[in-house]
Amino acid sequence: MNIREYLQSGNVIVADGAMGTYYYEKYRDKSTLSEKENLGNCELIKKIHIEYIEAGAKLIRTNSFAANSVNFNRENGELEKVIVNSINTAKEAVSNREIFIGASIGPVVLSEDKSENYFQEYKYIVDIFIKNGIEIFLFETFSSYDKIIEVIRYIKEQKSSS
Repeated sequence: MNIREYLQSGNVIVADGAMGTYYYEKYRDKSTLSEKENLGNCELIKKIHIEYIEAGAKLIRTNSFAANSVNFNRENGELEKVIVNSINTAKEAVSNREIFIGASIGPVVLSEDKSENYFQEYKYIVDIFIKNGIEIFLFETFSSYDKIIEVIRYIKEQKSSS
């Protein structure tokens, strides 16, 4: 069952909580991005996902809020690895349960403030999620949607063409 069918059946979705905030509280100081764990210690993130699922979450978000080219190198594949590992870790935590996985995408502050730069940045990120089977997208903590409206249209086009 997809999320639309689930909701149309009268079900309610309880989502997980903030990954970064809980990660900082549980494991590290605030100087470390939780997304960096996707490069070498996915088990910590998986444990957090499982805690949220056991608490009743029907939707968990990938550990990818700050996964963008400002924080991770795009050219050497680091950014893609961070995102792919966040997806795989969430899938492992779900472990054949009827739990939805959503792509967590946070705001990016690029050095050149041009809408085409933002579109290319978010398109790159979204394409990795789509390529890895993610169909739910959560753009989190945006104060307005002016920088993401074009990528939202792009996602809808990709979903309607598949």
